[in-house]
Amino acid sequence: MQISTTVFSIFSFFLFSFPLFAQKSVAPGYILIQSTDTIPGFIDDKNWNKNPVQIQFKKRLEDELQTYTANQLKAFGITGGERYESHAVLIDKSPTIIADMVESTANSTVEDTVFLTVYVKGLLSLYYLKDEMEKIHFFVQRGNQSPQELILKRAIVEKQGTRVLATEEKYKTQLEDYLADCPQLKASIQKTAYTPQSMQRLISRYYQCRINETITYQVAPEKFRLSLNALAGVSHTGLKFTGKMPVSLTTPKFSQSTNVTFGVGFDLDLPRNHDKWAIYNELRWRSYQATANYEEVESSERYTKSSISFDLNYVSLVTMFRYRFGLAGLRAFVNAGIVNSLNVRAKNNKTVESRLFSTTTIEHVKAIDDFRAYEQGLAIGFGLAWKRFTGELRYELSNGMSAYTELRSGVKTASFLVAYRLNQGGFSKN
Repeated sequence: MQISTTVFSIFSFFLFSFPLFAQKSVAPGYILIQSTDTIPGFIDDKNWNKNPVQIQFKKRLEDELQTYTANQLKAFGITGGERYESHAVLIDKSPTIIADMVESTANSTVEDTVFLTVYVKGLLSLYYLKDEMEKIHFFVQRGNQSPQELILKRAIVEKQGTRVLATEEKYKTQLEDYLADCPQLKASIQKTAYTPQSMQRLISRYYQCRINETITYQVAPEKFRLSLNALAGVSHTGLKFTGKMPVSLTTPKFSQSTNVTFGVGFDLDLPRNHDKWAIYNELRWRSYQATANYEEVESSERYTKSSISFDLNYVSLVTMFRYRFGLAGLRAFVNAGIVNSLNVRAKNNKTVESRLFSTTTIEHVKAIDDFRAYEQGLAIGFGLAWKRFTGELRYELSNGMSAYTELRSGVKTASFLVAYRLNQGGFSKN
């Protein structure tokens, strides 16, 4: 079908040309060098999932970015965002993957100078580290003392002749020591999980207990953002049968149709990616019509003429991964995923006119006896987003309504969709 070639050509051009306009995510921030005051400027903000080993900074936008490591800085931060401090700390590098665990008492602690994420700053500070192996660590610091890691270890041990996975929650004992001046928190400590939200909640309760102490900084919780969109558009659909039989379906070329489509969409923006990645779900009404005629004529007195018509209506659930790129005001995106559709109304008709000499018969039957109501497919799309509006050109390929193994029904749909964001909310990651 010609629409598939056109859509793929535009999609390829769009995908490979637009990133040329993409820029580094340079954000206002600051660095604190070991022996000097705070230096304001701009940081290449990568919205780090793992704590950075080095960062890039420049004083003015027109300057070249300079690279700094944890050994060169005392701290850095993004204006209105996260803060990091450089500390020489002891880090527990014991494995977290079961395949790497062994029965050993060998020391897995190493000393390193790293950038720690500041979660809570005050008399008692809480820091976070996700290392190069994606292992999560928490550190606490009282006053000007060196930060100490809160230890959570897992290891394979032998118990009654059986190898089992054992967990050592040493961090709870450590927290009891650090929060000893608030004994009412002892029960809360035992319920504290080794997660950012749980740790922050406990430290916040500590400051509620210590009413004379205040938190000077606390990181904002990471959130998934969920937005609801109303959408409408037009779709252009073509149907094609392939297989050995029946020839009345596989031989003729079916007409294509253009229809209105509408529905609702849900964007789930994932944290830690500058709003680049999202999971997009959509519930949409779509329909199409297809007609064709087929004739087998031996003579004017002996022939068979078939008239086939489909009028199909579906509710489709679309699930896609969406990637956004470009400038902050006008952003482009590409997405790809799967489509699951349920037929809710169908006209599946075939009229057969047969003539044998002086006898003419007209028969009304189903075009397909074994009609499949559940349809599956793939979808790709690209578009632009501006403020609350989104425009998208999408291409879908699905397996249609034929349940026969030797008769395939391919459905190709190109759609232009416009969406309007109704609201946006969020919920915590942990």
